[in-house]
Amino acid sequence: MGKRKKINRRKFIQNSGMSVFGMSNLGMLSSLIVDGIMNKAIAQTSGMNKMYLYLQQYGAPPRWTWDLPLTPDGQTSKFISTDYIGNKFNGSSRNDKIDYGTKLLNGLHMPWMWGYDVATPSGFSPMSNLMDGMMIIRGANSTNPGHAVAARLHYVPLGSNHSVSALSADVSNAPIAGVNLGASKFEFRSRKGLSANSYGGTNDLIEKFLSPFETESLGSFDAEQAKILTALQDSMGALSSISKRNSQLAEVIENSTKSAMDFFGNDFGNLKNLYRDLNNKYRDLVWRSINPNRRLQGMSDKPLGSSNVSSRGTEYNYGSGITRQADMRDFFYNSTNMHTTAAKFAFAEFALTNGLTSSICAGIPPLGGLNTNGANRGQFYDEHSGGAFVSTYVNMMYNLGLSSCLLELISQLKAKGLYENTVIDVGGEFGRKPRGDGSGSDHSAEATSNLLFSGAIDGSHVIGNIVGNNGGRPGTWGYQGVNPTYGLLNVGHVGASIASLLGAQSPVTAVPSLMEHKSNGKFKPKLPTGTIV
Repeated sequence: MGKRKKINRRKFIQNSGMSVFGMSNLGMLSSLIVDGIMNKAIAQTSGMNKMYLYLQQYGAPPRWTWDLPLTPDGQTSKFISTDYIGNKFNGSSRNDKIDYGTKLLNGLHMPWMWGYDVATPSGFSPMSNLMDGMMIIRGANSTNPGHAVAARLHYVPLGSNHSVSALSADVSNAPIAGVNLGASKFEFRSRKGLSANSYGGTNDLIEKFLSPFETESLGSFDAEQAKILTALQDSMGALSSISKRNSQLAEVIENSTKSAMDFFGNDFGNLKNLYRDLNNKYRDLVWRSINPNRRLQGMSDKPLGSSNVSSRGTEYNYGSGITRQADMRDFFYNSTNMHTTAAKFAFAEFALTNGLTSSICAGIPPLGGLNTNGANRGQFYDEHSGGAFVSTYVNMMYNLGLSSCLLELISQLKAKGLYENTVIDVGGEFGRKPRGDGSGSDHSAEATSNLLFSGAIDGSHVIGNIVGNNGGRPGTWGYQGVNPTYGLLNVGHVGASIASLLGAQSPVTAVPSLMEHKSNGKFKPKLPTGTIV
């Protein structure tokens, strides 16, 4: 790892006129923005700055509809289906049966819904666009079946004194080391002694994030904003001495300064409106993706559920009163939402693309506002008695909305040249084992699935072997199998692999990273595509 280029930030500020702000609230923020300008330049010229976003689904929903492909290599001879494992529906006049289907995409047999389109700001795009720079690690043992302990082990794997959430902060120069947006059992253990800020709630996250730096006086704000713009304009002249030493660095700083001027002139002056627009963008993406009026083959193209409502049993969770409407597509109506998830994506886009932090851990909750027989209920992640039919439909719809948000955030990171230095980590605390009667699923530490996105990953990959029938429950559902060279995987392998992508020292020494460098500078997994053993 190369040495960081030395830049005299203080001299740059003095020459640019930025020093007039002292340590006023806006002055503190302007100082952070200048830090962002300088550090972004360092990152682009030395490749040091990295960013980590962890999206935590605390409660561990089942994943086989979305990011747990059970037959990625196309092997079906050892695949054993059950009444609970499914990712699509079929039937003659109604979709009243659960099935397991795949789509061949990028050389991988992905779960059925990967063949759908998801909403984008300009229309719809294939969900499979997410596969560019994607790696799924199946069958990793979280080493504990309890929610709280397993959640902590994702941050700090066994044998480690440091956390995955602090890896990017330790190799980054972002002005705010880390942020926790309601992630459960959050741990931030930095080698450098850095600390993270925690924010509760979801209203006006950006305003809360920047509240220590805001002024209470609108007149004072306008005056300081004007001074900031003038100082940033003057700072362009301070580039001459830098350009004599490093023209590439000067060019990057100049571009970053222009971006900062746009930020202060157009965005910073109206943070509430900026947040509102971002939040509304992600809310709109979610709703257009989950709108039940879309007719998606194998999900919403026919009335959903058996026609004899009173005969519905455990796989419909009929006894709870949730699924007594004749057509389960009626679950979703105009109050169904993922508002909290949208708010956190809005925050992540703002904070990451403006270089304000290098690490965000966000707890993303289930769907809200489901129409369950006239009652307004929320989705539940910990589906012990969810019912196979309910679980399959609700999770497929939820994951359409989540995939749309991911695709938009990644597109924004790509547009700003940040994606290759970013790792997005999505997961719950462990996997789930299905019940034989289709009534629900229970905890399985040995079936954990992790989904990683990064511009540093070359191509699309699903690794980790699973077994056809094991773990005390019937069927193929993600229970870990032995892998070549690496044996049985655990969350330590996941943490070590994330460290590789971030260019950071691994938090664990007992197990290695599953990643290796390619000649093009990107990473690929050391393991072949996962199979059933």
